[in-house]
Amino acid sequence: KSPRAEEPATMLSLYKRMLDAGGPSGHIVGLTIVDPGSAVRYYKGRWTEPTSSHTGMFVGRRPQEFGAPLWGLVLLEAGRAVRFLDLPKRQRSRWRGSDEAWLVQMAIDHCRSEPQRFARRDQAGEVRFDFFSPLPSWAQRRFMILGRSTPPERCLMSFVLPTREAQAEEQFLRNRLWLANVEEHM
Repeated sequence: KSPRAEEPATMLSLYKRMLDAGGPSGHIVGLTIVDPGSAVRYYKGRWTEPTSSHTGMFVGRRPQEFGAPLWGLVLLEAGRAVRFLDLPKRQRSRWRGSDEAWLVQMAIDHCRSEPQRFARRDQAGEVRFDFFSPLPSWAQRRFMILGRSTPPERCLMSFVLPTREAQAEEQFLRNRLWLANVEEHM
């Protein structure tokens, strides 16, 4: 089951209020953020350490002593962490922190008029969807139920769906994840 549909600006406003309600974070050693000013078609290249040019709310990760870095939202002022909100926002959430972070980043990119992209290729009774950024697990499962994953080619992940499902899933990508077809932003 996917989360309820929401307008990206409304969702970001809610997260900003939660971030503002938290206490100060202080300096976070090893903090990395997704730079919204970087190319949306190169996910790995979007990750960077904050610099003095970064002010506002960012998706970020902070290291922990044991295990993978934790996902969250960070409020930066001139590259310095002011507040950090761990994701998922609820302890008993059914979503992973990465799922929530990726959805928030999709909203941030959409609101900046630089939506994340997908490519659609018709091929012999099927349609291939290529993604350049990660999808939340609930969206990946949706594509797996309707079709199958396939090895990616110059993208992060790919799925093949029957042609009869493609139009509805493209609408899902546009309306629920705020993605745009690469052909629309060339």
